[in-house]
Amino acid sequence: MLPLHVLDWLSAYRELWSSLIFVLVGQYLHAGVLGEMVIQAEQASVT
Repeated sequence: MLPLHVLDWLSAYRELWSSLIFVLVGQYLHAGVLGEMVIQAEQASVT
């Protein structure tokens, strides 16, 4: 889904990488700011 160079770059940033993994598995509450953004986007899409 993402090019290898992007995955390499993301993996260099542990907090960002773990947030992305949490979002991908649907654990938004553990994904920090990225999870909050996804939750807000979902709420906005149903209103």
